[in-house]
Parts: sequence; structure tokens; C-alpha cells
Amino acid sequence: MANSDGYYQHFPTPNESADTTRYPRNHVRYAAKLKPLEWLNALCGHKTRGPLSIERRALAAYDRAAPYDACLGTAEELRRLRGLIRIMTRGLDRNPYLLGIGRLLAKKLVVNRLNARCAVLNYLEANKAFIKAHGNLRAPLIITGLPRTGSTLLQRLMAEDTNARSPFTFEMETPLPPLATTRIHWLIPVSRRRTTS
Repeated sequence: MANSDGYYQHFPTPNESADTTRYPRNHVRYAAKLKPLEWLNALCGHKTRGPLSIERRALAAYDRAAPYDACLGTAEELRRLRGLIRIMTRGLDRNPYLLGIGRLLAKKLVVNRLNARCAVLNYLEANKAFIKAHGNLRAPLIITGLPRTGSTLLQRLMAEDTNARSPFTFEMETPLPPLATTRIHWLIPVSRRRTTS
């Protein structure tokens, strides 16, 4: 068994060889059908241009929302956000310890979130008049926090307030199409539903 003391004390540079005694390889055995993914990952190395690279796809997904994202901030703020996305995705692309399956999942996660952002902005632009006339969102409260700090508990506690509307998890992951209020009756326990006779 490799000694993992100081496992997180050193982050290798892209040109540095992987020290498998200090950084033991993942011992998970994936299905044989995923083996080509690992070969592809090994073949492409840590390049920013390849079928598994994240940076180009993420920036393309971010740029697709450019015609409608002026409502989210100034041009300088949006440029800085794009720069941060580039730094994050380049770091993922150059990570020598990210396996093929991890690279694929990270790419899917980042690109899906940016595509959802674009879809929401497109929907807002297409339905701006209706939302302005019928929207009743006032002073939203946004809860953020690092994992395991109680942010989810706080969100759930505040969602108990009947005067507030807290988004469901699936709404945050897949915000479109919007959830109609008439379609949430299945969330109410059967014992509390009104029966019509």
C-alpha cells in the first residue's frame, strides 16, 4: 500500500511525471467497455484540444448566451467571469491525475450548467413581456456556501415558510420548462390531499 502522507501537500505541474508512490493510482476497476475512454485519455494526454478537453466546449457554451447576458452584469464583469471559467476548465484539462471517466463527467457537468444558463437567458428574452406582467418575484434571497457548512439545511428551513417559494432540486438542475403550480400536487403527501367526491 502506498503511503499517502502529504497527499494534498503538492500539486504537480503538467510536465511533472506522476509519482505513483506519493499519489497512488485509483484502484477502481471500470467496466471493460469504458477501457477505450482510458486509452483516449492516455493518448490525448493533458492537452486543451482533444475529444475529452473541457475548455473549448465550456467557453463555447458560455459564449452562446452572449446576446442575452447583459442583464447579469457589466461587460467587465462578464469578461472576468469568462476568464474564471477558462482558468477552471484549463486546470481540469491539465490535471494529470484525472482519469478518462472523471474527465468526461467533469466536462458533462460544466457544459450542462453553462447550457442551462444559456437556455434560461434565451427563455427570459423570449418571454420578457409575460414575465414582467405576471412575475411576482420580489427581493430573492440567494443562499450559497461551501459543502458541509449548513447551506442546504438553511435552505430547507427557510423553504418551510408558506410565504416563500423555494426552488426544488430538479428545478435548479433543469430549470426549463418552468414548473406550473398546478403540476406540483404529487409532491403533497396523499394523506394531506383533498379528495373530491
